[in-house]
Amino acid sequence: MHIIFDLDNTLSDEFGKAPRPGIQVYLQKWNDEGHRLSLWTSSTKRRAVTILNDHDLRKYFSTFIFREDYDPDHTGAVKDIRRIDGDILVDDDPEQINFINSIGKKGFLIKPYRPDGNVEPKELQELDKFIRRSSGPLRWLRFKRIKS
Repeated sequence: MHIIFDLDNTLSDEFGKAPRPGIQVYLQKWNDEGHRLSLWTSSTKRRAVTILNDHDLRKYFSTFIFREDYDPDHTGAVKDIRRIDGDILVDDDPEQINFINSIGKKGFLIKPYRPDGNVEPKELQELDKFIRRSSGPLRWLRFKRIKS
């Protein structure tokens, strides 16, 4: 699966000061499982790269789409993940998720991350289940451990 992530309020807080608790563990897990991860953000490249580097998040992603790449005039363009052959968008913006669902792709609406303790650990577990269900049953057979 090709999973596209938003940055602000999704991977980090809106100021870029803290990553969402637990996100790095899951990003590594999804990479290890063979998923392709991309970042699509309304932030400028300069701002986004600083946040990614400050929190050691850049290494998880293979593709980066910044505001200059899809919405240079900052008009509120939608994140049309078909442009990069995406399967799932993870975003805190209901309008983006509604658009993704309307074009037959899958969207996961994540609660906006604020560093005031509003994050529920189960939310990333729910995202993981969503990705697993979206991938289909055959994909996951190869990751099943066989007991000796």
